[in-house]
Amino acid sequence: MAIARIMVVLDPTLDAQPAFERALGAATITGASLHLYICVNDEFGTGGKEEIVAQYHKVLDTLANRAREKKISVICEVDWHEDWREHIVSAGKRCYADLIIKHSVDTSEADRAKRITADWNLLRKTSCPVLMTKGQALWEDRRILAAVMDKPTDDKHEALNEKVIGFANDFATSVESETHFVAAYKDEGEKPNVKELVVRCQVEANRIHVRQGEIDKVIGETAREIEADLIVIGTAARSGIRATLVGNTSERVLDQTDCDVLVLK
Repeated sequence: MAIARIMVVLDPTLDAQPAFERALGAATITGASLHLYICVNDEFGTGGKEEIVAQYHKVLDTLANRAREKKISVICEVDWHEDWREHIVSAGKRCYADLIIKHSVDTSEADRAKRITADWNLLRKTSCPVLMTKGQALWEDRRILAAVMDKPTDDKHEALNEKVIGFANDFATSVESETHFVAAYKDEGEKPNVKELVVRCQVEANRIHVRQGEIDKVIGETAREIEADLIVIGTAARSGIRATLVGNTSERVLDQTDCDVLVLK
């Protein structure tokens, strides 16, 4: 997965910016440029629009200088919109991001069902991969858990499966980490063949985790068991009525784990 431009969604309510720290590490590994983005309105400061925008430009400039010290190309954008949760999706398309990184705040499933969150919008409506950060530890010498389908239902999901496997292995190599794969099944007759997954995923059998149950719960339990630092999931971007349905696997996994979640599309 070639990454030339990373959009970093910054949180105007936070002093520390975990998404930026992750993006800085990712840009160092990939050589990508950074697009630092923050969307504000009159809820996020005092004074008029120009004063608030200027205030956040200073915040972005401070972060940008840190990236430039590492020879990373940076663009800063302070956007103004009342519905910032929705607006960050169009901003991602506008800047032609290859990857969007955002810090994720723990939200209960009940709360997510009540209102549309920024996480919800990004995971469902963007066409590029999205990394939701939760952890603070470096990825080097860690564990990556990738969720795979044993028998993809069509060519689209087959390609997505291969993308997840390829990215997980390549990324693990680049940060000297260990890759694990998890596959869930509901009925005993559908139990995945571990030997086949070993060949497909190109790892030892002890890094293949096959469990019965709902996919989101299986992923969450396995991540906790192996102490994963990054979960990689594949999903399809949606629009219209399908994008309004609450309960997508990636969102449920996000609510059940303390580690970073990367959603590939």
